[in-house]
Amino acid sequence: MSGPLEADPELGGKEPTPPANGRRSESLKPAQKDHQEDSDKKLQWGFRLSWAGNWILLAAKLYAFVASRSKSVLASLADSAVDLVSQLVISMAELFMKRAKSEKYPVGRARLEALGVIGCACIMSIASIEVIQFSGTDLYNGFAKGELPELDVGVVMYAILGAGVGLKILLFLYCRTYKNRSDSMGALAEDHLNDVVSNAGAIITATIASKVPGAWFVDPLGAIVISLWIISRWIGLTYVQVKKIVGGSAPDEFKGKVKSLADEHHDALEVDSLKAYHFGSRFNVEVEVILPADMTVAESHDIAVDLQHKIEAMEDVERAFVHVDYKSRDVPEHKVERQMHKQKKKPRALVRRRTFL
Repeated sequence: MSGPLEADPELGGKEPTPPANGRRSESLKPAQKDHQEDSDKKLQWGFRLSWAGNWILLAAKLYAFVASRSKSVLASLADSAVDLVSQLVISMAELFMKRAKSEKYPVGRARLEALGVIGCACIMSIASIEVIQFSGTDLYNGFAKGELPELDVGVVMYAILGAGVGLKILLFLYCRTYKNRSDSMGALAEDHLNDVVSNAGAIITATIASKVPGAWFVDPLGAIVISLWIISRWIGLTYVQVKKIVGGSAPDEFKGKVKSLADEHHDALEVDSLKAYHFGSRFNVEVEVILPADMTVAESHDIAVDLQHKIEAMEDVERAFVHVDYKSRDVPEHKVERQMHKQKKKPRALVRRRTFL
């Protein structure tokens, strides 16, 4: 059959059931493949541009720190150094995901991406803690011992850090555009944003410390504030990734889209239950549908397979599972869900609180 499926008058105008081999879904694959290839190319450009930008800024900031001895510049330098290590971790995770062997990893290694982002967050946080330690030492030596840190701010430092801010803003805007397609791209966008803040903060605090008499402490104090901000951002990102690894629920908006797609799939189909949860950066979707009891196995199977293909064609879906039943059931069919169902029914034991008069 080369043309599109047409409605059969004998079926009351309903669209005929697609073949069991899912040929109807095959027509979507070339367009999906082209879209995926285009998306992959843009993601690769994001990695390459970020890699080149981080190397350039690392060399420039190293020179700026040697010239100025600013602790805020040191915080920015440390951020750029671990940027390269973190991006290496993310790149290795992406590489291992693509090279997963089917016999060892039957459903792939999609969750490696989230683990790579968490590893990146750990590296960034550790580096920031080291900067806090060095800056705290400078504050102690300055206030307790009167040993003020050396600070030499010149035009070169302003030029380097200013160029770094401009470059990182461009990289942040590019990576943020595609962060919904890849958690790794989201991590790079967060990394570039941190660099914008650290570079701008280094310029401001170093200027105040060098130009205002008696304000030497602003530079190390600024480095501590920048580092704490970076740590807090990565903690928040880590929390999100952990939820994705352990199977956090998909947003209601996404589940609503899947529900609408299933409702419109076939006139005889009724959605009994729908679950969507994270499997790494994307979602697994489980749909239980009800079809007429007098429908043949072949017909119900074809309808379910075609619905599965439609759901899996969604960009945020990793895998879809469609289960067909002929009636709604009160008890969940899976062991874990049955256990959770029983726990909900158990009355909570009353806890007697003692009061001390």
